[in-house]
Amino acid sequence: QGCCFCRPSFTVFAGPEGSKQIGQIEDPCRICVMDQQIKDEQGNLAYTTNGSICQMGMCCPCCASVDFDIQKDGKKVGLISKRPMTIGECFKKTNRFTIDFPQGADATQKRLVFAAAMLLDLEYLEQNK
Repeated sequence: QGCCFCRPSFTVFAGPEGSKQIGQIEDPCRICVMDQQIKDEQGNLAYTTNGSICQMGMCCPCCASVDFDIQKDGKKVGLISKRPMTIGECFKKTNRFTIDFPQGADATQKRLVFAAAMLLDLEYLEQNK
C-alpha cells in the first residue's frame, strides 16, 4: 500500500491514449481503513469508498466477500464487493466483483466507480504485487 507520501492513484480517461481525463481515484493515508476518494474531472469529490480491514474475506477469501461501501456525503449509495472465491478461481487466480452503482449515476460516474474497484483490487486484494 505504500507510505503516507507515495499513495496509489488512478487518473481515469474516457478512451484511448490522448483522450479527455474524466476523473481521478485517490487513496489517502489512513490507518486500519481501506478507503478511496473518487473525484470528477474538476477535482471535486464525487464519491468515497470505505471498507474495513477486519472482514472475513480478507483472511479467508474462499469463505466470504470483501465489501466496500460507496458513499456520497456520508450516506451509503452503492457497493463494490469482491465475491468469495470458488475452487476454480483459486487455481486460475481470478477474482469476481459485483458493483451496485449509485442510483442516478451517469456513464462517467460509473466509469469512475469501476476504476475505483480496479484500484481496490490492485492495492488491497491482489496477492502477487
